[in-house]
Amino acid sequence: MSTIHRRSFIPADDGGVVIQVVIFDFLRTVLLPKVSYGEQLARIYEEICGICVTPRRALEVTERVHRNTCDRTEDPDFDWIKMNRRILGELSDCAAEKIPEEIARQVRPRVIGIPGEGQEEYQVKPSMRRLLMRLARRLPLGLATTQPRDLLDQQLGEFDLAQYFDPSLVFCSHGLVSDGLYVHKPTAKFWSIVRKRIGADAEEIPLVGDSLATDAPAANFGHPVLLYDSCGHQTAFLPPNKPVYLCSSTVQIEARLRALGLP
Repeated sequence: MSTIHRRSFIPADDGGVVIQVVIFDFLRTVLLPKVSYGEQLARIYEEICGICVTPRRALEVTERVHRNTCDRTEDPDFDWIKMNRRILGELSDCAAEKIPEEIARQVRPRVIGIPGEGQEEYQVKPSMRRLLMRLARRLPLGLATTQPRDLLDQQLGEFDLAQYFDPSLVFCSHGLVSDGLYVHKPTAKFWSIVRKRIGADAEEIPLVGDSLATDAPAANFGHPVLLYDSCGHQTAFLPPNKPVYLCSSTVQIEARLRALGLP
């Protein structure tokens, strides 16, 4: 894929930061399940693991484990299976090591929206579509997602969203390969590839996402992160002293982008 060269970017008149590309997470940021994240998690944990908890409890434990994990994502051995075992262990009041790895492995495809039993129905809010339309007229938009590229392309077409995103700026954890290995979204290597392909500094590439596990860690590497509160995040779980901003609406997302240097 071609690199967008810095000379094509808009310089700042005053020498300050100008955003060059806005990267969006996709699932639960642009494309939302028709049920809340807590309800989705509670359903997944019950169907796969037989654990019955309230949506509030499912969300609180998941958010806390994600928050405790997201500061350690520079570790190349970042392991979703271990993280899911910790979540399921706490919800079932047992040690994480007692949760079968195969059970923990089944959780992640459901959470990231890979088609299968119990697949959720999705929607795009009109306010998000209007935001994408306004931003796409001003600068390139990209995507960074944990979904497989074929599923992403399918959903972009189904919901008429491909028109807003530059296809050369789509980064999928399942498709980025370095030294023969997949590069996962929360890691430093993933964001290094993003910056290299775009040809801009981290502060010029904000991320609009929703997840404390896969989006907030981008702040560790200098990217401003706007967490769209589609999931009912709790401010207490936000990483301190990092450029992570909780936004409860698309209006707040756009206002924050302006403050960060939207051209």
